[in-house]
Amino acid sequence: MNNPLGITRAGSGKDYNTNTFRCNINVSDICNFSCSYCINSASKTKGKRILDKGILDGFIEDVAARKHERYLFAIAGGEPLIYPHIVFLVEKIAQTVETDNVVIRFATNGSRLCATGQKLYAAAKGKRLRFSISVHLEQIDLEQFATDIKKFGHHEDISCKILLAPGKLDECLKMLELFDTHGIKTILQPVTGNGGEPVEYCPEELDLLNNHKTVEIKHIFHDYEDGHREEFDRITRTLHPEKINYFGMQCLAGANSLRLAPDGSVAPCFGAWSILNKNNWESWFYNLSQQRLRDIPELNRARVCPAKYCSCLTFLQTPKWSSDDLAPGFYKKGTICGHDPAYDNSTFCILVGRGCIGKCSYCAAPVQKEMYAEEGHILPSYRRRNYAQVFEELEAAKANGIKNIFFKDEYLVDETSRLTAFFREYKTRIDLPFKANLHFGQLLKSPALLDAVLDAGIQDLTLGFQAGTEQMAKNVYGRPHDFADLKTLANILYNEHVPVQYHFVSGTTLNTEEEFAAKCALIASLPYDALLPWRTMLFDFQFFPQPKSLMTREIGAGALKRLPAREWASQALRAQLWHFATPEEAMEAQDMAAQCPDKIEFLLKKSEQLRKKAWFDAFGELVDELAGKNIIVMGEATPDFVNLSPHFLKAGTKIIAHAGFPGYKLDHGRIDPKNIVTDYGPDVPLVFFGTAAYRFMSKMKRGLAIKNPMHGLAEFTERF
Repeated sequence: MNNPLGITRAGSGKDYNTNTFRCNINVSDICNFSCSYCINSASKTKGKRILDKGILDGFIEDVAARKHERYLFAIAGGEPLIYPHIVFLVEKIAQTVETDNVVIRFATNGSRLCATGQKLYAAAKGKRLRFSISVHLEQIDLEQFATDIKKFGHHEDISCKILLAPGKLDECLKMLELFDTHGIKTILQPVTGNGGEPVEYCPEELDLLNNHKTVEIKHIFHDYEDGHREEFDRITRTLHPEKINYFGMQCLAGANSLRLAPDGSVAPCFGAWSILNKNNWESWFYNLSQQRLRDIPELNRARVCPAKYCSCLTFLQTPKWSSDDLAPGFYKKGTICGHDPAYDNSTFCILVGRGCIGKCSYCAAPVQKEMYAEEGHILPSYRRRNYAQVFEELEAAKANGIKNIFFKDEYLVDETSRLTAFFREYKTRIDLPFKANLHFGQLLKSPALLDAVLDAGIQDLTLGFQAGTEQMAKNVYGRPHDFADLKTLANILYNEHVPVQYHFVSGTTLNTEEEFAAKCALIASLPYDALLPWRTMLFDFQFFPQPKSLMTREIGAGALKRLPAREWASQALRAQLWHFATPEEAMEAQDMAAQCPDKIEFLLKKSEQLRKKAWFDAFGELVDELAGKNIIVMGEATPDFVNLSPHFLKAGTKIIAHAGFPGYKLDHGRIDPKNIVTDYGPDVPLVFFGTAAYRFMSKMKRGLAIKNPMHGLAEFTERF
């Protein structure tokens, strides 16, 4: 999306490529002044809110854990220096943020500076403090005010912000002269109308604004598509709000800037509040009374700016860019360097060991061992890490909000007793859903190991048939596995509600029609879930012969040719028909495809039709099975259930509970209240809709899932 002004980069000219975190913390709405022109309307319309100390404590910890190079905290209110936990806030930042490159700036009216300021310096322990003091003539005696500031000292850390309102030139000049006499730095600020619109100034007032030393400090820059750069000071950007438009640009608001409000809500930028009021952008707001900042990945990545005006300096300086090549140097491929990117996603990847015990002829692993052997290095097939170290990493990942684990080993293997103990310990210490490549032979030979793996929460297992016949798998691919054993394990996993992937390798001249026919029959014999196709997925990979691979050397390069990609794709689509269609439907589709000029286009459409038919057939069987029974619907009030519920109700099925909470009543207008009852017992079938269920179902040993699995059901373990 192009920016309407043609801006390609924007932000702070001093630190665009520095990983700087900017944060506005509004600690309360309470102020000891009552100015008639106060912009803090929240203090008048939302009550006297005070930021909870516990929320503040967790927020600072999570911000510090991001480990940015530089931190700029802007503390505001109300009046921040009357906040009861203001000293604690400074202490927390000083103790938690590791870098010394920290500035804590207070936007204050100055009335409590002498009473509180020295305590803040003591709490800061060397971290830099700044005080931006707004001058409010309605509330102060100007001479006494200037005297008090001079008496306080720390003049290098203080600046007085003077607003020039139209018609107040003489008054403004008097203040500037007084503060200059006392050696106090001043910042001249124009006022703005609602929404940032400029106000009308007379020529003399504009002359003062445009020539005051405030304009010497350039806060932000814009680079434009035509190659020129424009820099803005505080005054220029306020007088020309039409130029401050970053609509459509990528912005690091959230990842490198945040605004925490007194009610504990956090948003990526100050402008989000105006966006919410106008466009209902609830997705930009999160309540820290319900979750920690570290558990909100949406607030740790770039986002597209939806606003056409940005008003607050903190967020104006946050980096923005229009194309990936213009992103800041510390932001690469969606990840901010300076913290551990392994925790950015819900899944944590880990290796228990390296290498592979397999000797597959199409794989590079055996070739790599030979390469090192030629140099005099004898490598073991598999090198295993210390389990204590592995668990240390897993516990750290869990503590950082990780929800799933993926063991990336080619094969996660060990002595059966040790591996069984590993997964039992995993269940006790980690207890998170996981994926792993486990050797099927070891699982089948040890019921204790298989039971430990299932109980620990395995969520996915790959079964590599690779070929349509055992003969080809063993003699060509070097995989000495019995297909009967693989099918046995496939059925065990299916019945235990564990998703399974079936893998095949094809696309060469070795894959004959006879082998293809055997492959189709094999696929037809494997478990398939028509209601949840993703839990029994079929993958067909095209083999790419490499000159040094065992397969190429043993068979000979002349006898092993790779099929054209479209020919292989057509074969793979024909084979997958047998996964979800009846043999008659699959044969008919294959015959029809043979007559089509574009076989792939036809097979893709036909596959979708047959998948849908299989789903509806299976759903009809489910409705018949539950006819006249009471059911508990577990899910999240999804449209899927609203659309499907009439089929259940027509069959006489009564809905007992919904959304994972017994007694919770459906309210979609299409559910008759008389079909919702609360008299249920422990033998009532469970029907799962919405998101997440298999891990729970495997513990329950009963239930039917008809959409996607669902999360958050641990509380039901005891009830059922």
